[in-house]
Amino acid sequence: MFFFLHGLVCSFEAKIKIQLPEYISWLGTHIFLLLTAPLMLEPFMKKGSPFLMLNPPPLFSVEWISKLSLPNFCS
Repeated sequence: MFFFLHGLVCSFEAKIKIQLPEYISWLGTHIFLLLTAPLMLEPFMKKGSPFLMLNPPPLFSVEWISKLSLPNFCS
């Protein structure tokens, strides 16, 4: 749904002849992204940690990359 909506809005934007001021365009784009972000992120949030454990980020468990220790105020 996320990509479908973004495709529709991009097509609509390409067809309109009205040129909005830059700050209104910028604000509209960011509001649209914030409103549609849950459509993209919700499936990953619902899957939770098992998804991340099966699909870890690149270089997550590599030992040769030094890890920073936690600061004292975090414990």
